[in-house]
Amino acid sequence: MLLEEQRLWTSQLEAIKKVLEEIIRRVSYVEKLFAIKRVGSITIAGFIAEVGDIRRFDSPKQIQHKGRTRISKRGRRKHRKIWYQVMVSLLARNKEFRGIYDHYVICVKNPLKR
Repeated sequence: MLLEEQRLWTSQLEAIKKVLEEIIRRVSYVEKLFAIKRVGSITIAGFIAEVGDIRRFDSPKQIQHKGRTRISKRGRRKHRKIWYQVMVSLLARNKEFRGIYDHYVICVKNPLKR
């Protein structure tokens, strides 16, 4: 009984993921987001849901909160959670992003805090 229920939930989850991916593929700029290694469709869908159309921003810095390196409790909680998940994944699995992060951590002028 439990095994059958688990299979049912798994198949429903896979169906939802498939529909979600079909929906986000309709977004014109989504291929640029998929080009980021190790960022999946669920993360991209969450990002789009929280940020909206990224074309309305003139620069990437406008998405940041005043360029702070520490996360405050202000703003949208889900937005922070999605960004945190993206960055942890990128730092763990993407050498290019890890190199950029390490550079900013060790830089003398305005280093990032750990």
